[in-house]
Amino acid sequence: MGYMRDAAALNKRCPACGRVLRGDSLRCGYCLTEVRDVPADAAAPAVAAGVEPGPARRLATSGWRRVRAAPRWLLLLTAAVLVVGGWYAYQSLKPERTLALPASTARTLPRGPEVWAAPAGDAGNTRSTAARLDVSGATVAWQTDLGVTVSGEPVADAEHLYVATVDNRVLALRLSDGSPVWSFEAPVPIGDSPLVDAGRVIVTTRRGDVVSLDAATGAVVWESRLATNFYNAASLSDGVVYAFGARREVFGLAAEDGASLWTIGTGSDWATEPALILPRSVVVATSDRVKLYDRVHGSLTLEYPHGRVIGLAHADDHVISVSANFIAAVDPSAKLPWWWGARGVWFDLWVWGLAPEPPRAGLRWLHDLRPTARGPQTSIPEVFPPALGGGLAVVATDQGVARAFDVRSGEERWRIETDAVTGPPVITPDGLVLPVRDGLALHALEDGTERARLALSASSRRSLVVTSNGAFLVDRQGRITGVR
Repeated sequence: MGYMRDAAALNKRCPACGRVLRGDSLRCGYCLTEVRDVPADAAAPAVAAGVEPGPARRLATSGWRRVRAAPRWLLLLTAAVLVVGGWYAYQSLKPERTLALPASTARTLPRGPEVWAAPAGDAGNTRSTAARLDVSGATVAWQTDLGVTVSGEPVADAEHLYVATVDNRVLALRLSDGSPVWSFEAPVPIGDSPLVDAGRVIVTTRRGDVVSLDAATGAVVWESRLATNFYNAASLSDGVVYAFGARREVFGLAAEDGASLWTIGTGSDWATEPALILPRSVVVATSDRVKLYDRVHGSLTLEYPHGRVIGLAHADDHVISVSANFIAAVDPSAKLPWWWGARGVWFDLWVWGLAPEPPRAGLRWLHDLRPTARGPQTSIPEVFPPALGGGLAVVATDQGVARAFDVRSGEERWRIETDAVTGPPVITPDGLVLPVRDGLALHALEDGTERARLALSASSRRSLVVTSNGAFLVDRQGRITGVR
């Protein structure tokens, strides 16, 4: 200790500028040269404790005084700019993770007129098929009654129709006559509709299970339990099962064995529609917006406000979202702008009339679907998920109003009023098929004109599956009709 005090009492001489410094100095206050290892010089003159600081220290002290004297609002604005700029720089420069890929990508959603593989028909949820349905010449081939309420929508492969019921079962029926083939019973309610792959049927449960069944026998191939609840169907693409849970996550599972691959946090617990899988994106509808995530990295690439969506579809390089109030089309290749982190402040300023309306990233067009009533409305119309085909997006309501919008421009091409519609529309090469209360109505896709009608027993809610092996109507009460 005595040695340290004696060493501190000696002085140093800066090797760069020659100034005399205190013996315990680590850096020259004049030229900022490091003098940590410079030996003490007993011959150097004494340095007063209160010696005037060098120019570098005087500049730093003066700058700090000016900062402290600046107006508070300027300091806050500068801090906000630094925070937003830093966040943006971090998001832009940080390395992106890469989502794990399955060992095999052989399994993917099948396509073709002989299948109706997903609740909305195909991977794009278009409710469009190359299978023909000539309503004018169609006849009822068979009818059956399951005796139980149906949940979700049916799917079909080349041999069977698959239906989920409210008593926790999934049933397989022969397309030829509607006879039962097998029944799978889950311990808890089924999440929604099944999904059919080549030889597999995939279902979710409200307990958080994803189950793969053998399509021929109904035997369990694999089962995965996830920390969530499912109120929708799964999606399938390139060997990955995508399951959008009600606890703010999208799960990726290997389609061959159910192994967990990754999760993507969505920040919302609203998950009633299955994820829409595009070549580069995973699209989900949350409580107040639609979000697109990169399929390779899992990062958020685009989002736009659209609450309580009841249908997501993809066609002609557009993502179409439909709710009870609006139909919107966005460009899935668009990216979030640099200012997106400050959109909340911009929106508040716009509400108060202090800024222009914030642009909606990627939005190509938007239409209001709320009815313009000529008289008092006795009930709120139910809007069904859209059908996309022939360059059109067709939306129908249970009050018998159907509207067709050009997918690319958003122009309303036609609007018709018909009988009460009881299910989502389907587009075939013969035209637009609408399930109505007492049958099936065929309309021209060009102008909406009714061409033919098939009379059936009345029903308040029907789902329509159209394949090259026939058309199948399943109503909510469990009555199924095969049409050829």
